[in-house]
Amino acid sequence: SPVYRETVEPGAMLMRVAPSHLRFGHFEHFYYRREPEKVRQLADFAIRHYWSHLEDDEDKYRLWFSDVVARTASLIAQWQTVGFAHGVMNTDNMSLLGLTLDYGPFGFLDDYEPGFICNHSDHQGRYSFDNQPAVALWNLQRLAQTLSPFVAVDALNEALDSYQQVLLTHYGQRMRHKLGFMTEQKEDNTLLNELFRLMARERSDYTRTFRMLSLTEQHSAASPLRDEFIDRAAFDDWF
Repeated sequence: SPVYRETVEPGAMLMRVAPSHLRFGHFEHFYYRREPEKVRQLADFAIRHYWSHLEDDEDKYRLWFSDVVARTASLIAQWQTVGFAHGVMNTDNMSLLGLTLDYGPFGFLDDYEPGFICNHSDHQGRYSFDNQPAVALWNLQRLAQTLSPFVAVDALNEALDSYQQVLLTHYGQRMRHKLGFMTEQKEDNTLLNELFRLMARERSDYTRTFRMLSLTEQHSAASPLRDEFIDRAAFDDWF
């Protein structure tokens, strides 16, 4: 059947399958209806079904929210590593389990463009590729707000404060694997950022760059990736 948007587009019916479709927005629904007890009931439901090891813990809400923060940080690290842009990171599209849900106008980086916007209706770039980590944190803050009637604010803030470090840890591990680094070194971030600057300047293909890098022989003084760059002197300086 035709779907009438900006233009007439073909429609389709899809069935989504996931361990859970619970989202941050479900908690906001009851919070803004001023029904904090239902927020608590929803949290209890989530813990009972998906965090059952916490159900009898006196500190279960804090521990549960901390894990939601960690799962979200890990998810965003995975997105940023593979060049995935979700496109519509509203709170009602954020999975409680750290799953990728509701990615309608999603996209993957082709040319490396940090500000890549895959959603044509996102005129301000709120959900641009490079803004995804910040938006995810903002969404977690909104979830924390819904829990504040029965979870200490200090405990919620402590969990939120852990987000950036968890994200950077997972992202660093994954990017080191993509670069072929065997161990963690203090220069890793500098090398990665220099490569990204070179890729952005030359609009290098994000996926192909790392695939070509993977063809480089260990201890080799040259790389097939060199031929992918116009400014080969700049690549040589990096390599």
